[in-house]
Amino acid sequence: DVSRIEACEEVALEFALQALKHDPDGIEMSYFNRTHGRKNLTSESDIIQFYEKIEKKIQSGTKFAPLLHRIASDFKRKYKKEGTRKVVMVFTDGVISDMKDVEQEIKDLANWNGMKTHFEFGLLFVYAGKSEKGKARVKRLDDDLKEIGVKHDIVDAKSVKWVMENGLAKAVHEAFLD
Repeated sequence: DVSRIEACEEVALEFALQALKHDPDGIEMSYFNRTHGRKNLTSESDIIQFYEKIEKKIQSGTKFAPLLHRIASDFKRKYKKEGTRKVVMVFTDGVISDMKDVEQEIKDLANWNGMKTHFEFGLLFVYAGKSEKGKARVKRLDDDLKEIGVKHDIVDAKSVKWVMENGLAKAVHEAFLD
């Protein structure tokens, strides 16, 4: 039986390889855990090496807010300069250790005055686990953000099964439309 962490790794690796086919300039990959790392990857071997390096660092429980803050800051800077849109895909088992901080980061970005509509940034959580509790946490980020006062709905949540059946392109498209 595959652990929830291994399931996330396998799915994320497969989607990273697919995404690279659509973006030959490279994709930015990050891992969320007790430490954070980001790297622009431009080949299949880069992606595989990235995963081999981080396998030793992956543990249970994810502190996502600090890296989300950095991603949001980078997005704001690039958006002001270039008007670049962005979708961030997060493969998770639903164990997010700093949920309140994550909600605040999402709220801050969704209410940022520089973003006129939700079509500029999408945060797609892809649930790759078996726990109903973890699935509910991820779904809550998608469905309940209006309750915390967001101006733009920038979050979408899908199951791995949904993304596999409907494709990566549709998942990314819907991340902007949700």
